[in-house]
Amino acid sequence: MKPRTPTRYGPVAQSLHWLIAALILFQLYVGLTIDSYATFTKFTLIQWHKSIGLTVLILVFIRAMWRFTNPAPMLPAGTPLWQRVTAHTTHLMLYALMVLMPLSGWVFSDASGYHPNLFGLTVPVISTVDKPLSHTFKALHYWGGYAFLVLLALHLGAALYHHLIVRDAILTRMLPAWLKLPRPRLWLPLVAALLLPAAAHAYSWNTDYGASNITWQVPFNGQPVTGSFKSWYAKIFFNPDHIEAATIEVSIPTTSVESGDMGRDVTLRGPDWFNSTRYLNATFTSSKITKLAEGMYRAEGKFSLAGVTLPLSFPFTLTITGDTARAKGRFNLSRRDYLLGKGPWEKSSEIGDTVQVTFIVNATKDLK
Repeated sequence: MKPRTPTRYGPVAQSLHWLIAALILFQLYVGLTIDSYATFTKFTLIQWHKSIGLTVLILVFIRAMWRFTNPAPMLPAGTPLWQRVTAHTTHLMLYALMVLMPLSGWVFSDASGYHPNLFGLTVPVISTVDKPLSHTFKALHYWGGYAFLVLLALHLGAALYHHLIVRDAILTRMLPAWLKLPRPRLWLPLVAALLLPAAAHAYSWNTDYGASNITWQVPFNGQPVTGSFKSWYAKIFFNPDHIEAATIEVSIPTTSVESGDMGRDVTLRGPDWFNSTRYLNATFTSSKITKLAEGMYRAEGKFSLAGVTLPLSFPFTLTITGDTARAKGRFNLSRRDYLLGKGPWEKSSEIGDTVQVTFIVNATKDLK
């Protein structure tokens, strides 16, 4: 098999190029969005991020060796000198970052005390635990990611420029001969069709906790007992024009429960109820947001409390005025479904089974 033709990379180089490109795009996406995931999902993605990063490092080494023994096709005749220099410099910088990013992440993990692995396989330790060093390489890894985005934009922009404007073979030489691209004049609607769904994103909202609350009410000896949680945290991504991309994550430290009675609060935090020592947070993570009517929505997802996770669905109203929003909702929980009230409380008729939860959330759109 010929490794290349005078005008086109060979199958090995093309396969390595697109495989590495796909993995890098995944890595960048995870790096940019990792803080928007729930704790368990975030942990899993970080492990994948580390393993894939090490995989990229190996593939880049293989690609560099192949490139050394199989030089790239010549640039089209008449390519200006400045474009040749820019292309050569950009490629060198991309290769440098493809090595720097996995290595900096590797050192950052080791120095932080979280040694990576390659999909379960042991890899060498390249740094002892060193907090100052971990901070340095964390910053290097962070800013390297943004440098990667800039270089990828230049790389992609140059390829499209040559295909759409100059109309030479720069782009097609990294594609198999059987793949025929649309004619340049058809690319604008094609690119627009691809980019429009990408614009269908949800923007972030910053909760005004001072003007928001989560309260609860439960019957006790026929009388309502009310309380609240003095601290909780929400990550909200919501765009009413693209409801399919909306997500809501709420985390409530159960130690923050308040009912107006100190003794009762201690009991609620204890092992018979929230068991706050073992289960620090109650969490809700949405899986779907549906619009019911104008200003009315339904959230569906999973609610976890005291070690029990169950589906939860509830309606809420939402009013958006400019860059501010106000959401209000209410739902009922069965305390027995979540095994709340063990021991002497398990068969007690003093406390009702239904817990009514009400929330008011005021937020402002994150304009950053």
